[in-house]
Amino acid sequence: MKQSNFHGVYLTDILTEMCRRVGVEYDDVDFSEDEWYLKHSWKQKDKDMFIEWFAKYLRNMGPRRELCQYPSLVRTKEERVKFAEKLVDQFSWKII
Repeated sequence: MKQSNFHGVYLTDILTEMCRRVGVEYDDVDFSEDEWYLKHSWKQKDKDMFIEWFAKYLRNMGPRRELCQYPSLVRTKEERVKFAEKLVDQFSWKII
């Protein structure tokens, strides 16, 4: 399903990376479904590696501005990891 303009540019990058890690294309996932994140699964180690990638991605101010209400509160590595963990725990693939 084509997702034109459904997400901001940085969230699209994040979701594209999350999809890539389970072998699915971003455009093939219907993110408008209520429980889209239950359609695929990954192992705990894959989730942990994604959180590490996501926290590094948040070093840039652009993604923080798009995703965080208060981007200046997500500056340190620990703050970025905590933010990434919370978001991924709420909206990511199920664990197998």
